[in-house]
Amino acid sequence: MHKLQYKTAGKPVEETGKALIMIHGRGGSAEDILSLADALPVEGFTLFAPQASE
Repeated sequence: MHKLQYKTAGKPVEETGKALIMIHGRGGSAEDILSLADALPVEGFTLFAPQASE
């Protein structure tokens, strides 16, 4: 059974008003994809990363 799971990073969306949804590939994780935020110009965004079911 699929269970909705996701991780967030950055300020709350109520503060930013902008969201970026980051999707990981097979074998990856929500934490992996969120770590890319350090190399991207995402200041001012709330980041969401869904975690795929196993």
